[in-house]
Amino acid sequence: WHSNEKRCPMFLTQILEIDPGWLGEDWLHQSSDADFYDDAKCLEYLHRWRTIKLLQEVKEEIGHEVFARVWTHFPAVANAGFSLDEVVCTDTTRLIDRESWRREEEEGW
Repeated sequence: WHSNEKRCPMFLTQILEIDPGWLGEDWLHQSSDADFYDDAKCLEYLHRWRTIKLLQEVKEEIGHEVFARVWTHFPAVANAGFSLDEVVCTDTTRLIDRESWRREEEEGW
């Protein structure tokens, strides 16, 4: 799974071995050693990422203007736990960034 994007790790916490930024850009600087084994935190991040990805797909399908109107008109959507900016600006192109790990492997780290 380390190098094959079609495979996944057995445990979500293993992703941090390959992608230390997986739980967010500032996560690594604010974490303790115990956080590297926190399955709940990893599962929460996975659910957040997947929900935002699905909302982005809907936005693409119906268009930004209609999506923004739905967001402001329906409280259940607006109170989903994310801001409209988070949905629009969160990068969901790749769940796990393996590039830095691959470079280190090639350089013989």
